[in-house]
Amino acid sequence: MGYDEVNLNLGCPAGTVVAKGKGSGFLREPDALDAFLADLFSDPSLPPISVKTRIGYTDEDEFDRLVQIYNRYPLKSLTVHPRLKADHYKGRVRLSTLDRLYPLMTMPVIYNGDITTAADAAAVTRRYPTLEALMIGRGVIADPALMRKMKGGRPASRKELEAFTSDLYEAFA
Repeated sequence: MGYDEVNLNLGCPAGTVVAKGKGSGFLREPDALDAFLADLFSDPSLPPISVKTRIGYTDEDEFDRLVQIYNRYPLKSLTVHPRLKADHYKGRVRLSTLDRLYPLMTMPVIYNGDITTAADAAAVTRRYPTLEALMIGRGVIADPALMRKMKGGRPASRKELEAFTSDLYEAFA
């Protein structure tokens, strides 16, 4: 189909997605996930495959098994959102679980979760200096100048904020 990469999103906690065993719902079935990945990686015609994941469905100890599974495959990268499906986007990210298992991951790792300021981004990259990248979602929607501020730039002006919110409204309303 002409794709350069396939990214499997095993992080989505939305109820309608999870109810179908998709998104973070797939994390409930680690054996099925392992078999699915084995099937994907048996097809040499596929482009590189990356995965975005949460650390588990209901228990952070589930991440031990998930890391073992992910390490079996030549993933282009693994994006980790250190929350459980059950957490949705609430509460603090569970960095102690990532701290424990990060050194065991054999693929490039991308961090995702609760980066809403330049200081947050700096703290994550200090804590995990060998990260491949950061993935930022809600933080950029809340502050469209976040990426610029991470590079030492200025905050968004009122005019920029008005244009940004207008663009969002036009695109999604």
